[in-house]
Amino acid sequence: MAGKDSTNQFEDVGHSKDARDMAKEYVIGKLQVVSGRTAAAPTSAVSEKKSPACSCNWKEIVCSPTWSNFLIPTTIGIIVFVLYKGVMKVLA
Repeated sequence: MAGKDSTNQFEDVGHSKDARDMAKEYVIGKLQVVSGRTAAAPTSAVSEKKSPACSCNWKEIVCSPTWSNFLIPTTIGIIVFVLYKGVMKVLA
């Protein structure tokens, strides 16, 4: 959909809050309606872009689904490993 407004398709999928925040980082311009037709506005992508480091805080990063999908199984794995090693020492 290069050069076209894909807002409806984006909304139909039902993206998460993280996806909506990421979409703001990748906006390269806005379309203006000119006499019933769309035309690309002469806005600069560099001037509108925000710094990704400043767009969210530490709590949002850690609580995002991407991190929780990684941290929860990793934590469970470490706990199971420690318990297994402890039981093996007791039984040995």
